[in-house]
Amino acid sequence: MIKAAIFDLDGTIADTLDDITDGINGMLADYSLPLLTRSQALKNINYGAFELVKRSLPEKFRNDAAFIGEALKVYEKHYSLCYDRKTHAYDGISTALQEISSAGVKLAILSNKQDLFVKNIINKLFPQKIFDIVLGQGKFPPKPDPAAPVFICSQLAASVSETAMIGDSHVDMLTAKAASLYPIGVTWGYREREALLDSGAKLLIDSPSELKKILLI
Repeated sequence: MIKAAIFDLDGTIADTLDDITDGINGMLADYSLPLLTRSQALKNINYGAFELVKRSLPEKFRNDAAFIGEALKVYEKHYSLCYDRKTHAYDGISTALQEISSAGVKLAILSNKQDLFVKNIINKLFPQKIFDIVLGQGKFPPKPDPAAPVFICSQLAASVSETAMIGDSHVDMLTAKAASLYPIGVTWGYREREALLDSGAKLLIDSPSELKKILLI
């Protein structure tokens, strides 16, 4: 029986990639560096903002921690201006989440995106406040470290064996494995089915409408 469900944000709840790409390209333009396409930016996400910036820079800058730290601040400046311009919830996700919440399942968001942006996006996309906890990068090590999901379970009064981790990437599945959560992969996001299965997904779902019958068994 699932008492709680922890959801990833980017590629699971919402399509955020265009705004991430615009933020990264704003940073790169400031340094007169080559800009990225959406598909190039996609390869660099999932591991948090520092890694996103590092992987988006040309190779010669990737061992320069001081420069990456400076570039991260520039990226955050640009992203703060565009993070919610094109970002939108996936079709059907709001209805599915409301049904699950109404049935008594506790809901949480856990993202490697900066905490302030995560909270602002969720507040805008889900003003009905259906999530019990919304947590981005900051207080805990980023996924796949198990500290944050274990903390969320304790706050929701749900054991790890009663909690599902739902996401679109290998990082989410590895997080579930590290924290002993039930790993569910969604196929409408940014990563391929094979990556989800190879990293430990026990179930794959192809649309938000499937969430209710999976989580409310």
